[in-house]
Amino acid sequence: MQRRDFIKTSILGTGILMGSNIMNANPAKTKKYNLTFEYQINFASASDTKIWIPMPMTTSFQKPSNVKIQGNYDFYKTYTQSQTPIIYAQYSKKPKRILASVDILIVQDNSKEKSNHLENYLKPTRYIRTDGMIEQIAKELSLGNEQEKLVNIYKWIKKNIDYENAKDTSKIRTILSKNSTPILSGENISANTIFVSLCRACGIPAREAIGINIKTLTTLSKAQAYINDSGWNLYDPIASIKDSSFDGFGKWKDDFIFLNYERDMKIESSIVSLFDNAFATVDGDKLKYYENKNFTKNINIKTLI
Repeated sequence: MQRRDFIKTSILGTGILMGSNIMNANPAKTKKYNLTFEYQINFASASDTKIWIPMPMTTSFQKPSNVKIQGNYDFYKTYTQSQTPIIYAQYSKKPKRILASVDILIVQDNSKEKSNHLENYLKPTRYIRTDGMIEQIAKELSLGNEQEKLVNIYKWIKKNIDYENAKDTSKIRTILSKNSTPILSGENISANTIFVSLCRACGIPAREAIGINIKTLTTLSKAQAYINDSGWNLYDPIASIKDSSFDGFGKWKDDFIFLNYERDMKIESSIVSLFDNAFATVDGDKLKYYENKNFTKNINIKTLI
């Protein structure tokens, strides 16, 4: 196999280098991990195979560095789309292999990021809804100021959604309340999708945060809502529903590596409902249309400090 090794300290200017606030952080409150994505696609007849891999974003609470990309691709590049760092590779050889590795420093950060353009975080999307049952529930929860509305929304979700319906699930489904009332339908939705939908229906900018569970290596989501005087605040309703002793109002459980905020990302002619893993095409068709035996993946997270 022809092998190409590249060591990067940034992904096209997306701020992957560590900032001074991280370098000066309290070591007792920092953790460092190595995240590795490895994929192999085996199609004897394929003449054109493409793969897109989401990489972790740089934020005030996590700093990726030391990116390494290895593979037998014909061409590769890194770029950003909607602030999401992406590795793209294209192949004609067989089998197709790629490995992407990145170190991630995570810091307990009490500062809240600010945004200037919030209108997109108020709009409904395919699966983040502000109509139907979401609209009905929001009317009951929209009394008071922003903070009071958020308390109402968070309490309603904890009281009315059980863990089976709340958890992240990679399929099309309908989330039901504890009394079997349909609340929201869609693909790759969770209690965080409901939280974000209710926030937007109540006039509060909100977004889902998509990442990888450090222990199970599966998709894990959390939520953020924007309060005008403080910026983006953290919320973790799924963790609170799973473990009643954990209060996720205003904080996230320390159990995941954050990737991006993407919903319905457009990649060529396809719409990806959740960009939580590699997306690939084989001669123009989505990889998921083929048997799993033709595609192998390995995700690994190693604790460094």
